[in-house]
Amino acid sequence: MSNQVDKPATVGIASKVGIILAEIILGFIVTYGVVLVFGLLLNPINIQAEVSLFVVFLYLIIVPSIVVYSIGKKIGKHQGSYLFVLLGSGLGSVILLGIVFPILLDLSTNIRNEYLGGYLWIILAVMPIVGAIVGFYVKREEKKVSKKVVGLALAGIIVVGLISYAAIDIYATTAFRNEIQQIKEKGEPVELEEFTEAPVADEQNSAPIYRKIFSLLDTSSDGSGKLSQEMAKVREVDNIDFNKWTEKQKQEIPVILAKYNSVFELMHKASLKPRCNFNTDYINLAPLENFFSNGSIKNSLNLLSVKIALDKEDGQIEEATDMIYNGFAEARAIGTVKFLVPSIIETYYNEHILGRLEMLLADRDVSLQSYQKLYDTLKKQREQLKTDFLNGFYSERCIAIKLVKQPQFLKSTMVNGSSDMDSGQSGLFFSNLHAIRYLVSVPTLKNGLYGAIEMIKKPYWKIKDKKTTLGAIGAVSFASQIPNLNHFSLVNAKFEIAEIAIALRIYRDKTGTYPALLKELVPNIVQKLPVDPYTGKDFVYHLEGKGFLVYSLGENAKDDHGKQDDIVWKSVI
Repeated sequence: MSNQVDKPATVGIASKVGIILAEIILGFIVTYGVVLVFGLLLNPINIQAEVSLFVVFLYLIIVPSIVVYSIGKKIGKHQGSYLFVLLGSGLGSVILLGIVFPILLDLSTNIRNEYLGGYLWIILAVMPIVGAIVGFYVKREEKKVSKKVVGLALAGIIVVGLISYAAIDIYATTAFRNEIQQIKEKGEPVELEEFTEAPVADEQNSAPIYRKIFSLLDTSSDGSGKLSQEMAKVREVDNIDFNKWTEKQKQEIPVILAKYNSVFELMHKASLKPRCNFNTDYINLAPLENFFSNGSIKNSLNLLSVKIALDKEDGQIEEATDMIYNGFAEARAIGTVKFLVPSIIETYYNEHILGRLEMLLADRDVSLQSYQKLYDTLKKQREQLKTDFLNGFYSERCIAIKLVKQPQFLKSTMVNGSSDMDSGQSGLFFSNLHAIRYLVSVPTLKNGLYGAIEMIKKPYWKIKDKKTTLGAIGAVSFASQIPNLNHFSLVNAKFEIAEIAIALRIYRDKTGTYPALLKELVPNIVQKLPVDPYTGKDFVYHLEGKGFLVYSLGENAKDDHGKQDDIVWKSVI
């Protein structure tokens, strides 16, 4: 008889301990896991953030509540599980949603501070546990659960947690090392130190000259504000057809540009130097030159662009062409700083100069020798941009790797050239939890950054679907770079179209007429025709009046007959 009494009591305690363990483990896993996927890797774009937060809210509170309530009701045959999980997992979730997520979204660029940077993951891990402990005592009061049951449950969760953490740590560290080894086997850099170049003597180095140019055009250092006012007037007419300038602008702008003749001379001098090395400290990541954020580069580009337009109107076509070369040289110089932001700036700079080249040659001619030089320059410039853009993502990956190994890496540095690592993802890599840091790094490196690098290496038409087929964590980290990668593909297409346009002019100068088909350019003018990066097929080419039209179908891969989304170069002569 006594045996019949003791057995149910033992089963009852075991059942209660098991239920509590199941509830806290599930609450912790669901809370922590979803935060990993949707929290620290959120791309801080309003619509995406709002949708993601809504999903997090539903998943963290409603789903585990229903699941654990069902488990508890079936196994333990009591009604306390729903209240427990709501207090245990739910309390932590509400705190996450109400405090941590707004900080991540609204202050994403300041995540690197010591409080959030060093202890963010500890806060995320502790919140659900604190809520669970509160739940234990609420449950104990309602169901009269003994201290023994609570103690056993807490001891059990600690043991299970330690074992799980150790297993995750071993798995994640091994996976991380394997991924690094695969990168090395491809011959790609894994350490920032690999980007360091030998110093270049000043007589061969254009970097000191560009530093001087950017210093002269730094509006933030101009106490009088005169430089800012002049640059504003120059910027106002940039990208506007000269015929649409007001009479006042036609009088003011030449006067302003004349004040910067010394700057134009420095640009030309810099373009003749064979090397450019800003001696960037890739080992310690000492602060980079301020010209990446003070507007100097934009001022320089605006001056160049407007000078080209004025030279064209004055009939100085060869002089305007020389300014084109100066612009391309400056873009290459920017790209020598092997971080992502400089490579993005280089891409926009190249696009702007390409636009000016098209404007210049739409109804003007240069010599055959100049066309030959232009064609060679365009080809080399496109290849250099691809190399620099790859280096930008390689360095981004190196920073990610170093942050995984050394989470406090960026605390005493300023990396103007890093994008994702300076934003909301920084919280991820600053984690003090070794296992989680390594676990999340693998899909970020393997899917996110790998996907970005593949988009640069391969033609756009071959990998355009890659954007929507990446793994969950990698896809979200990769998503923030989609606009930059799309823009790189666009500029690459514009370069290839420009090369074809110049090749057509060369053919015309040599034969007296434009070819009927692009394939007639091969092999006497070009060795091989580039294909439209958006379709993998030939660019569209039409003779039109005395000139021609050559274009890419663009992102939608649809022939809009040289309008809408088509990327067009038009010549009227």
